[in-house]
Amino acid sequence: FRFCSLFPEGYKLQEHKLICELIALGYVQKEYKNQSLMDAGKACVLSLLKRGLFTDRWSDGIIRMHDLIHDLAVSIAGLEFKMIRSKSDEIDERVRHVSFIKAGICWDSLSKVT
Repeated sequence: FRFCSLFPEGYKLQEHKLICELIALGYVQKEYKNQSLMDAGKACVLSLLKRGLFTDRWSDGIIRMHDLIHDLAVSIAGLEFKMIRSKSDEIDERVRHVSFIKAGICWDSLSKVT
């Protein structure tokens, strides 16, 4: 859920891409032995849809998080997740996941995390 704080408010997510990213980050766990991670991810997203965390779902696999739920995700994400919108945004050393929203950020200005 906190992962969704990396997307801008009102952003339309591709359901398949979201599932793949959640799997890659290790957030999806199989419910039973023979279940694929993709099926487990689909079940996870469906559960979030049923609980109202995503308000819109289109037939082409696009979903969108409700604005208030997005604000809650940002609040819960704390310092571990950070969305960078401009060159002046600073990244705390406790940040583990970053998304860059606007162009014009100089990659050379980012320090290596060790």
